Amino acid sequence: MQAPIRDRRINRTRTTLQHALKSLIHSRGYENVTVNDICTEANVARSTFYLHFTGKDDLKRSVFEHLLNEIERQRPIGSNIPFDFVEPIFQHARNHYGSYKALRRGRGRTIALARIDQIFGDLLRKQIHTSDVSAEESFIPQPMIVAFFTGSFMALLIWWLDSGARIAPEQMASMYRRLACAELPQLK
Repeated sequence: MQAPIRDRRINRTRTTLQHALKSLIHSRGYENVTVNDICTEANVARSTFYLHFTGKDDLKRSVFEHLLNEIERQRPIGSNIPFDFVEPIFQHARNHYGSYKALRRGRGRTIALARIDQIFGDLLRKQIHTSDVSAEESFIPQPMIVAFFTGSFMALLIWWLDSGARIAPEQMASMYRRLACAELPQLK
């Protein structure tokens, strides 16, 4: 009976630290935030911080934990749609555009984009694993497929964010799926 209380406290502390980091990034930028700043903002002792995270970068990576839950919640059960997880990623980026904007340059952006890259790659590997196409049929090694599609998605996501995320997430997902499924217009 004691474990659920502890889990709630752990979750509450982690969430408080994540919110503190987000708030500080918006006001100061990622590079100018220290662990002390985060602890002060969250009203948490440094020792408590280090019980949960190894440092500021680890805390930043943890901010994306809820992205996976969001994607899984939004994906239709038994979906056969290729890249059905792309729209929730674009939606997440749009919902947190202020954070992405605050992370325009530097280490914070690198960490955020690396985590999204990892999430995309993991979801794609899972989708390839459950698809009907075997590695022998595709003639292309799975790591190469994952690298290709992950790279193209990340380039498109960065372009979209840098250009102001003006196109709706649904449209971005649809266009990415069209490009990824080789529905390219005639090139002249």
